[in-house]
Amino acid sequence: MPCEARDPATFALLDRVGVVEGMHVLEAGAGTGSVTAWLAERLGADGRVMSTDIDLVLHAEMPPNVILRQHDITSDRLPAEHFDVVHARAVIQHLSDPAAVLGRLYRALKPGGAMVIEHDAREQGRDLNAGAPVLGWMRDLAMEDLEVVSTTEPIEPAGEWIVTVGRKPAAGTATGAGI
Repeated sequence: MPCEARDPATFALLDRVGVVEGMHVLEAGAGTGSVTAWLAERLGADGRVMSTDIDLVLHAEMPPNVILRQHDITSDRLPAEHFDVVHARAVIQHLSDPAAVLGRLYRALKPGGAMVIEHDAREQGRDLNAGAPVLGWMRDLAMEDLEVVSTTEPIEPAGEWIVTVGRKPAAGTATGAGI
């Protein structure tokens, strides 16, 4: 089932965390680029989207405010404290060390920035508590305003999704030690 079926819910979520014109956003594991295209339009000419994936064969053409990179989120570098929002959909459940990757994404966030992680509960045996580890890793990073949302009914064809959202503490407040 294609992730694009989840696009409307993802767009509403990114609206809710405050994606606005002029921001810099990291779209990790961009797939076909449907979320990247929406972000590019939302951010406008002064904003930037860094759209990354380990394989770009499915990624569509993008407007000039998109930086497209073939990138392995488990090992390739990201700029430190650069992004206002970091988003990853259908990525975390495929990683051998998701806690380490969340630490890398955290370090790429500006102080006060938001991290949004979406993953499909079907990948973890339909366990709607599967968001608990992500929440725990975000707590270990001392992220604030943590929230986990689970769908309790299948949303066909999008599946059953778990969303975990957190915010990096603003400059001058306590920070996470990192994972």
